[in-house]
Amino acid sequence: LDKKVEVISKQIGVAKCLRYMIEKVKEEADFAYPLYFANSDCPEKGAAFEERALAEIKGARAYEHMFQLGPTVGTHAGPGCIGVVFIARHSGKRSAISNGEIVRPAMACLPEKRFLPTRR
Repeated sequence: LDKKVEVISKQIGVAKCLRYMIEKVKEEADFAYPLYFANSDCPEKGAAFEERALAEIKGARAYEHMFQLGPTVGTHAGPGCIGVVFIARHSGKRSAISNGEIVRPAMACLPEKRFLPTRR
């Protein structure tokens, strides 16, 4: 692995962000495996996103419980982040796990409060 976190898209607004994540899962996920949903200190938002995603993605199923984002991601995302991680269909790229599948995270940060920089 490259040990890097990269931005693949920036969406403006929560609705566009959630739509983007759902479309990304539809396009790339291997539905032989479950989707892994996670949140950082916002279980209600996480559950609502999981319910919506499963309703909109044919053939998708969720892992039996939702994960809490740990300090590594949580430090950068902060509270209010929700996301989904999935196993991608084979694409010929280098594998992130040993049996040949590629793990792809798709995360959205949905902060409870927005802090905007002020100009002086």
